[in-house]
Amino acid sequence: MAPDMHTWATFAIIAVAMAGFALERVSIEGTALATVIALMALFHFFPFTGAAGDLVSPETLLAGFANPALITVLALLVVGQGLFQTGAVDGITRKFGNRANIRPRATIAMLLVSAGALSAFMNNTPLVVIMLPVLAAIGSRARIASSRFMMPLSFVAILGGSMTLIGSSTNLLVAGVAREMGMDPIGFFEISAIALPLVTVGLAYVLLVMPRMLTPRSSLVQELAGSDGAGRQFVVRITLDETHPLVGAQSTAGLFAQLKGMTVLMIQRGPRNILPP
Repeated sequence: MAPDMHTWATFAIIAVAMAGFALERVSIEGTALATVIALMALFHFFPFTGAAGDLVSPETLLAGFANPALITVLALLVVGQGLFQTGAVDGITRKFGNRANIRPRATIAMLLVSAGALSAFMNNTPLVVIMLPVLAAIGSRARIASSRFMMPLSFVAILGGSMTLIGSSTNLLVAGVAREMGMDPIGFFEISAIALPLVTVGLAYVLLVMPRMLTPRSSLVQELAGSDGAGRQFVVRITLDETHPLVGAQSTAGLFAQLKGMTVLMIQRGPRNILPP
């Protein structure tokens, strides 16, 4: 196979993988695994030799999974998930929640700054998962549209991750490549002096400008509740089996005590339609 054919075949596999990720007909894990298998099969049956004479083989492709930077990223994911599952940072978020009734906007700003500081030492994903419900609760309590600070939370976590070596997976990958090329190892806080001015400017933009640019959007709960607070009415059909706790329930004046806030319009039992009194 010509070298150009290897390039086009690789691009084709990547395009199919991206389509699989977008369509989600198959699980993301299945699509990723199929992509790796397809690339390994391509370079196994059609070997490719680079310009330097090195052979691109399945072994070369799999060598990336043994990169120390990748192992470090996976370890950070485990640490972050451990913090999330054990509730190690719940105390911090609870204190912010208690202050929300006094100064909600200042509390949201402090929570975003804290998220940026924490993201320098833990993975962004579990951090955002922890902070999202806290911010949503504070915004709902203060009647502030959550759309004004959800995206800022994501950007703040990204900015904070650039402060330290382990704050971002890209920092770890670059440090690993630099070490393989014979350069001096990058220190834990070596990039902080460069990142701090960028983080300061970015944080000011996120806190002061982004909330004004983002369109306030109401949540699904607010839409269902209605703008006047009176709520909306919906007609729902429920199918009960023999083990359902509502089987045998008695109605009082056409209302069931087990169905608070709901009115039964009709009960269908086989071919019979029963109307409540």
